[in-house]
Amino acid sequence: MGATSEVDSGPSACVSNRNERNSFLEREVNILVADTDRNWSERIRRGLGQKGFKVDTSAHGIEACHQLESNDYDLVVLELEISRRSGIALLREMREKKAIPIIVVTSCGELEKKLLCLKNGAADYLLKPITFSELSARIALQLQRRENVVDAPL
Repeated sequence: MGATSEVDSGPSACVSNRNERNSFLEREVNILVADTDRNWSERIRRGLGQKGFKVDTSAHGIEACHQLESNDYDLVVLELEISRRSGIALLREMREKKAIPIIVVTSCGELEKKLLCLKNGAADYLLKPITFSELSARIALQLQRRENVVDAPL
């Protein structure tokens, strides 16, 4: 991500500091970042951690699937080109296991792949390189949407 990976707290960030709480932050929010690029994952983990999120990382698909099964995540950030597993197959399996937002982050900009991800349950599809501020804003949006659905009257 280079220079675009800086952690910011501008208006597009999901939480400006740990004392400012949105409704979806009334409890600890758990996020899984599954990406082969450990440096990128670590920068995202640190940045989201500064915003009050609990973040686990995984460097390959098999491990990510096990983590999803054994933890209560609120959202997943999934690199489509993750190792040891087809990203689309992993997305499909994650979607079958948990009804949580999955944000796909990838360097592949092919329309067909984007549509395939969206058809298989991706809540969002972002092209790398992506700034931390945009990713955190997209995460906040997905968490807010999820909270609105959970709180909606039947």
